[in-house]
Parts: sequence; structure tokens; C-alpha cells
Amino acid sequence: MSWRVQSRYIYDFGNLLSRGIITSLFRKTILGNQFAVASSHLHLTSAHTSYKCLVLLNNLHAKLIGKNDRNFIENINQIRYNCSRATEQQNSGTSSKPDLYKRYGHFGERAYGKLKRYPNYTAQMFIGDNLPRKKSAKESCKLVEDVLTAIKTKTETENLEISVVSMVETLSNCDTAVIARFSKSGEFNGLWNLAVTAVAGLTKTQLTSLLCNLTRLSAAWNVELKKLLLELDKECAQRLLGWDVNHILYVADIWHSMNVKPERFLRAFVVMFDKHADVCTELTSPQLVHLIYFVGHLRWGPPTLFPHLEARLLQFGAELDAAEIGLICHALFKSSARIRSLELLQQFANKVEKGFNEIDTYSLVSILKQLRYSGFYQSSFYERLSELMTDDFVATQNVVAVTHYAVTYATFRVWHERLFNMFVSKLLHQLSLPHRRKFTKSVYSLHPTVRIRSKDLARLLWAVTTVQHPCTSSRFDETVLKEVRLRVDSGELVRFPHFFIDCLHSLAMRGIFPEDLISMVLSPDFLQRIKDSALYEPKRQLFLIDGTVGIECPDYNGYRLSRSFIDSLPSTVTGHVDFELKTKFGLNAVLEDLKDMLGGEAFVNCRFIIPHFKTADIELHFDSKGQAKPITTTTQQSLLYQPVSVEVLQKRERQVLLDDDTMHGLLGLKKLHKRQEAQPENLNTFRKVAVIVLGINQCLAGADRLLGLTQMKVRQLEKLGFSVMLVYPSEVLDLEKSSKDTRLQFLAQRLQHALDI
Repeated sequence: MSWRVQSRYIYDFGNLLSRGIITSLFRKTILGNQFAVASSHLHLTSAHTSYKCLVLLNNLHAKLIGKNDRNFIENINQIRYNCSRATEQQNSGTSSKPDLYKRYGHFGERAYGKLKRYPNYTAQMFIGDNLPRKKSAKESCKLVEDVLTAIKTKTETENLEISVVSMVETLSNCDTAVIARFSKSGEFNGLWNLAVTAVAGLTKTQLTSLLCNLTRLSAAWNVELKKLLLELDKECAQRLLGWDVNHILYVADIWHSMNVKPERFLRAFVVMFDKHADVCTELTSPQLVHLIYFVGHLRWGPPTLFPHLEARLLQFGAELDAAEIGLICHALFKSSARIRSLELLQQFANKVEKGFNEIDTYSLVSILKQLRYSGFYQSSFYERLSELMTDDFVATQNVVAVTHYAVTYATFRVWHERLFNMFVSKLLHQLSLPHRRKFTKSVYSLHPTVRIRSKDLARLLWAVTTVQHPCTSSRFDETVLKEVRLRVDSGELVRFPHFFIDCLHSLAMRGIFPEDLISMVLSPDFLQRIKDSALYEPKRQLFLIDGTVGIECPDYNGYRLSRSFIDSLPSTVTGHVDFELKTKFGLNAVLEDLKDMLGGEAFVNCRFIIPHFKTADIELHFDSKGQAKPITTTTQQSLLYQPVSVEVLQKRERQVLLDDDTMHGLLGLKKLHKRQEAQPENLNTFRKVAVIVLGINQCLAGADRLLGLTQMKVRQLEKLGFSVMLVYPSEVLDLEKSSKDTRLQFLAQRLQHALDI
């Protein structure tokens, strides 16, 4: 059997297997081995075939998670590995085109392509299939020669526009390989220069025809053609005010089909709809969806435009299907636009819930991204969604989709044990797949469903850690840390520093501190790399990692952040106590009650005890007799620049006398006023208490269970010698409704519990 036949068999059987056909036949070891061997020849065939095989078999393998058929799964693994290698070899062997013009991959390409099948979209979308069929290579050579002859003899005459459009149309009907061969020597540069001259004189029909024909000439694109594209972009931007809505959308779709982003035209296009708000009120449902898609394609829109779009969407909410809603949500997300209308968000959520079995992965992920970005939280919706996401459903989802599901639940602090067990299994399975050690362009170009991206690795790790999911697999931390190290060694995480820092941040929350990697991130060279290459500087995370190693890694000898770096941190990173007291529900009330209970302001201090956590807490001091002590600069420890050694702090006296008489004294204000006159004792004779008034964003939704970041804060406070007293959000709410005596009694009992007496 030849390698061509074998590779075709792989493709055909992948199709059949993905549809559940002849699975039992393939389970036979002999046949499975035959196809495993055949897949090793895929690097000799086309990239399209090997990639399609890879996607099909990858989806098939996802369905087999949990199945106990070792031989079958091993053969599938071998085939998928061979497919992956073939794709890498083919990608590395092809030379990429020079970056002479802007070419962009389309987001939501498959979902957008579906719109062309809708009858009500045909008037505003370019259908390339309607163009004439291309000529044979022999006919094409003759036509090209005729065009080249015409170009040499053509001068700027009154018929220049007609001639240019006619010649471009002729070339568009020629064989692509023939066009590519002639364009290498710049044979068509004269035509592109003539076209630049003729653009201003083109009629509406001629301009549209020229754009349509250029969609079939991507093989001839070069520097000279880029000049023509820029001129056409400018011309379309100037003329769009004289076009109707359907024609504007039609021209935008032609540009989209060329895989080119016309910046001037799209910006003028979006601004026109913003300035003429009355046009938005007359848009039909297809026109509205199409307009929003191009706002997302541009990744920008005037802030005043989005309210008009939302108002119009509310009128069509019931008419839109899941594919259209997914496209809308993704477009708004790409343009950094939140949906402000709760009613519209509710309509989208209802559409997901009712049509869950029919909705495709792209639409589901896009809708959830926008719900997350817009802050739509409804406990009943996410509870129902967790029921719809069965084990079989999650098993068939790719790792990108699973990442978004996990991040959505973690963002809204919703923990579902079964779901997160599946998410962790998916991550571990993906990390277990063989992949090349060296990070190259070919590896980066692999589809994320084939090789997990660093972005998804960082996000999944963050989601699992944030909800404090108890990973039953003992190899979870070991596997993730090993993967992070592999990607650092290959240079991948160095290329994407944000994801590197995200991984270290999540590992720190889990109590894992790879000191060599932390030192690498905090080094001056790496900090400079972040400034030069990153979209923004993650100062908050760097500050937290730096402060964390100062407390939890006493033997750490690597790089630390400089004082100048910390001095430059804005208040949005370091926080402000007055802002905390005004905005954090219950914090000021508990502070005032503690002042009354302990004898005044001298005995309580609201501050950022650990500076790298952006939440203020209340600090209390007690002596060995159980009496409240005034907090002075001598007894108050600053961690901002010189963290105290944990070993020294652990030597401090932790025993304290707080018996019934003392507790009775805590509730009697007269006795406590006398204590204010007491002089501070030796630092080793008092006990420190940190009172943390928890907000709803520090606990799981509807439960008194800390999130990962807050749990790390408690851990570090205990390492610094503090006894931690937690006041949960539900308790804060009850205290607000209680009498003064009840609040004081509650705080006294909670203090007694925190001090273990």
C-alpha cells in the first residue's frame, strides 16, 4: 500500500471513527497497528490532509477519556502524534510570505461563514462562489500574455478605468499557479500602478467589481499591490456616505474576503453609524449583526455607539439564533465593550439554557465570555449550566473551550466539584501528550486543540487554584510545574511573559515556589523585557510574587524588586485605607465596634498589614495577661521594604491569658480605658491578631470558603506570627442588623476563638 493510499485511509477512517462508525473494527489490534504505521507517512502528503486527520483523531480521542481499551487508545495516541509531527514538518518547510501588507486571520471565521447561508444575509454579503470558474493553465498563460502586452501599450487615456477593471477581471479568472509564477518577476506591477491612477475615476460598479476580482489574486500580492489596496481603502472611506447600508456592508465583506483589514474604511464606516444614530434605529436584524461583527473585526468602536446597538439588539433578541448571538458577543468582547443592559444579558443566557443541546462550541464560549466580561452573575443560570455540562459533553470539548468554562466559573466564584474534576482531567490529559521540546513557529502555529497554549495553561491553573479545588490526583502540581519548566526551557514562556507570571502567581497561591524561575522573572533583564514586549506591565502580580517569597521563602537568595520599582507603584496597586473603609462593606463598622470594645483608637489599627495584598485588615495587640495593648510604631511591623525573617517571628511568645474575667473586661469599657496608660512591653511578650473582614469577592459564592488568594494571605499572616480572626460576609450582614451588645459579644467570642483559649 503506497503512502498516499495509507494517508487517505487515515483521513477516511478518521471521519468514520469520529461519527462512531466501524469503531469495533478499528479496536482490533492488527488493524489499529496498520493505521498507526500508515500515519507515519503523513509528512509526505499535503498539510491539509495531515491537519484534518489530526483534528478528527483529536476529537475522537477526547471521546475515549475514561474508556478502558489500552490498545485502541495507544494506537490513537500514536496516530495523533504522527499527525502532529507531520503538520510541524510541513509548516516548518514552507516559507512564509514577507510582511508587505496587512493580512489578518478572521475571528469567528466559521460562525461568520454560516451567515452566508442565511437567505436574509445574501443582499449584504459577498459570495465568492458566484464568480466565473478559473481557466486551465494553458488558457491562463495565453490570457496573461495578452494582459501583459496590453499593460505595456496602455497609456493614461479616457478609457483607463474600463481597461484596468477589464484586465484585473481577466487575471482573476486565470489559474492561481500561473498568476503566482508571473508575479514573482513583478510582471503585474505596471497594472497595479495604472490601477492606482484610475481609482479616483472609477464608478461605484467598477470599484465594486475591482474589489471582487482582487479577492482571487492573493497569489499576486506584493509591495506595488499594497499601494493599490491602500488607495482603494482611502477611496472607499471617502465614498461610503453616498452608499446605502447594504452596499456598505457588501464592500466591507469583500475586504473581509481578501483577508485584509482596511483601517480607514472600517473606521469611517463605524464612525458614520455613530454620528447618524437614526440609521441604527432603522437597521434590520441581519444588518445589525453584520455591523457589530465589523466593529469586533476593527476591535474598536466609539463609546457612544454601543448604547444604540444595545437598544436595537433588545428589539431583535427573540429573533436571533445562537450562532448570531455568539458572533455578537465575540465581536463586542473583541472591541472591549460590555453589555450594560441586564435584560439583554438575560435574553442571551436564556438562549443558552434553552438551546444548549444545539448550540455549537464557538457560540457557547463567546456568549460565556461576554457574560463574564459584563459581570452577569445569576446563580440559577450557572447551576443549571453545570447540570447541562455532563461528563460526556466536557469530554468532547477542546481544551480552549474547557479553559473558558473553568475561567467563567472561577470568575464568578462558583465551584462545582464534578465539573472541576473534569477540567483537571482534561488539563492533565493534554499535558501528557507528546510534543516537541523546542518552541518554533511551526509549534506556535499548531491549532490550540492539538497543543495547549500557554495562555490556556495559565488560565486553567488560575481557575483551579482560585476556587481551591482539591485535586485528587497527586501528580497535578508536579505535572504543571514540569510543564512550566519545559516551556521556559523551550523559550515559549519567555516569549509570553504575562503567561509566565500568571503561572508563577497561581503556583504561589498553591504554596509552590520554584525559586530559580521567580528569580528569573524578578531579574532586571526580564523586567525590561516585560516593558518592551508586553501590552501592559503586571505590576500587581510582580509585587505580590516578590512580597510572597520574602515571607514564605526565608532561604531565597534570588532577585527581588528594587525600592525604586516599589516606590513607583500606583495607589491602584498598593491600595488606600480610606478607600477601603468607604467601599468595603462592614469594615468600618467592625473597626468602630473594636474601638469601643478595646478602649479607643490606640488599641486598633486598620492598615495593609501585608502590603502586597490590596485589602486592608485590622491589627490588634494583646499582652501575656490578655489585656489589649496600644499599637505604636515600635510594636507595629512594616513589611514594605524589609520583611522580617519568618524564623525570628516564630520565636515570639504565642501563649496568652484570656480567661472569662478578661473576656468580661473586654466588654466593660471603663476597665479598658485604664489600660491605655500602660507602656509598651518587650516585643516578645505580646500576641498579634489580624481581623479580616471578608468581602463577597474573597469567598466562594454562597459559601464560607476562602478563595485561593485570600487563603494565601491567611497563610502568610500566620507565618508572620498573627492569629487570624475571620469575619465572613454572611456574618457581616448579620452584624449590620444586630444590636450593639450583640455585635460586641460576637467579636469577643471570635477573638477568644482566634487566640485558642
